[in-house]
Amino acid sequence: MFAAQVSAGTILLSEPFGTDPYFKRSVVHIVEHNDMVDIGFIINKCLTIKLTDLIEGIPDNDYTLCLGGPVQPSMLHYIHPFEGLPGSIRVKENVYWGATSGFLRNSLSQGISMAVRLNFFWVIPAGR
Repeated sequence: MFAAQVSAGTILLSEPFGTDPYFKRSVVHIVEHNDMVDIGFIINKCLTIKLTDLIEGIPDNDYTLCLGGPVQPSMLHYIHPFEGLPGSIRVKENVYWGATSGFLRNSLSQGISMAVRLNFFWVIPAGR
């Protein structure tokens, strides 16, 4: 795929024989693409840590947590289909990125089940 064809919502496949440990055999969902920045999350590499390890005070759950990539260390991001959430960014139709942390914490604390509608990505520092 050529860079000119990449836009928010694009799914990229890494080079099959790449050597970068983060992106080797990765599928990346691009959430933002412009002249200044490209942001995407690796969607096919799940982690063994739980969401409850990252957010205190939420009920035990079975959300899948994926490796987001090696940028913006120690940040939790999520993709969802909920239009109009405060702080979320539209990626494409029915796909939004993030929202205010209060929304996420309150919803999870109240036990609102959105497991089939949220995809979580933990961004870790390079070299870990």
